[in-house]
Amino acid sequence: MRTPTKHLKFNVSFKGFPVITVPDTQKKIKYTRHAQEQARSKYYAPISLPETINLNDVKIFECELDAKTRELVKIVIRFKIGLAVDLVMPLLIDDNYKLIATTVWINKHNDKHATINPDNYTNGHVK
Repeated sequence: MRTPTKHLKFNVSFKGFPVITVPDTQKKIKYTRHAQEQARSKYYAPISLPETINLNDVKIFECELDAKTRELVKIVIRFKIGLAVDLVMPLLIDDNYKLIATTVWINKHNDKHATINPDNYTNGHVK
């Protein structure tokens, strides 16, 4: 894993979201204990977590870049898992492009995130 450094955090809701290029192949996902616990949580019906994913088949709505190297270090993705719901998953990306899911949750497909705080993002106040 990379040595922790300052990250630049971007959200697709604001102007200035960087162009992200991801491998067009199935990538294996490793789940932290917390992510696995959330998938079995009493708050949701048990979530079936995919073993692999093609990042070109999901929506990437948030990313973090290393402030020095501009390397992609984290993305947050969502994809449809039911008629009205999406699975949301933050993924850390290591040096070999291995994916580590730190948590998972369910959002309604039509959720517009009206409470998103622009102060939390590098591009939050780009005009």
